[in-house]
Amino acid sequence: MKNIRMTVCGAGRRGKSLCQNVFSVMKDVEVVGIADIVPDTANGVADMMLEKTGKRPAVYSSYLEMF
Repeated sequence: MKNIRMTVCGAGRRGKSLCQNVFSVMKDVEVVGIADIVPDTANGVADMMLEKTGKRPAVYSSYLEMF
């Protein structure tokens, strides 16, 4: 089965929680991008995903840039 490649728009409480508690434990889901207007917030979630999954999503400052 192929992995589902996802992006996350917004790395605040809800986006971080989804990545930490849902996407990081789903074996067939790969978060490939995170967009947030606050670079430190997006980078923090990307680093957390790297620790949990071994893969670091790309970070974007705009959802338009990500898509």
